[in-house]
Amino acid sequence: MLLYQDPDCPNQPALDLTGGSSVNATGTIYAPKALLNLTGGSGTLGVQIIVSRLIGTGGSTNITVNYIPSLSAKPREPALVE
Repeated sequence: MLLYQDPDCPNQPALDLTGGSSVNATGTIYAPKALLNLTGGSGTLGVQIIVSRLIGTGGSTNITVNYIPSLSAKPREPALVE
């Protein structure tokens, strides 16, 4: 988990992820009711992003979404416990 914001929180401040010349991060950004501002030069975010809104600004704002199943979160399988 890279960033987590409780969806039940009454105040949902915007999240700002800012980098200088490059940003490199891996993980999950989970803020389903928040705005995420991505700002910076260039970089790689190997992340799952779950937000209400996403705004990207900076040098070259190209957002490429590559779905790689082996790197994605796996759902929990239900099991019986005695």
